[in-house]
Amino acid sequence: MTRSFKSSISPVSTYQLEWIADETGGVARWAIKSVLAAAELADERGHESIHESDIAYSFERAKAKIRKANLQASPVTQQRLYELVRAVGPTGGVKMKRAYLEHQEAIAGRDNDPVTWRQAGNYLSKMRTTT
Repeated sequence: MTRSFKSSISPVSTYQLEWIADETGGVARWAIKSVLAAAELADERGHESIHESDIAYSFERAKAKIRKANLQASPVTQQRLYELVRAVGPTGGVKMKRAYLEHQEAIAGRDNDPVTWRQAGNYLSKMRTTT
């Protein structure tokens, strides 16, 4: 999907690219999405070029887009587990396990075998490292 921005938006400066590289720790996907997010913000704000404020707010926007894409690409079981995490909120393992066991059948769905708590824990661990 190609996006078009105003032709008046200037390319990102070397300083801005270095800032993005430092902030994203060299994670290419996050860096690229941050550059795109900064350009989107500049366009939305009517800027003639990409401002530092556009860069500053681009990182969270880029993370959110990556998180959304990762979730959409995940299996349904993992998507449902993610929704459970969002509903329960930040919590420790015991409370999360209790919530999971209460909703285990809904997470697996009618056509799937329930996912064991161990596998759910693996999914949760993966979510923690990719979001």
